[in-house]
Amino acid sequence: GMATTTVSSITSTTAAIAGGVAAGAVLVGIVVAIVIKRSVLSASPVAPAAA
Repeated sequence: GMATTTVSSITSTTAAIAGGVAAGAVLVGIVVAIVIKRSVLSASPVAPAAA
């Protein structure tokens, strides 16, 4: 009945939010890694063009 529908919609919403947060965390991690890599490369004597 209604209760089942509400519970399943809450569950799917929670899952969607959790998935979005996880995807966001992965993207942020990738961006941070790229930024760190670039700053390390540009700080080192090695050609920054490698970044």
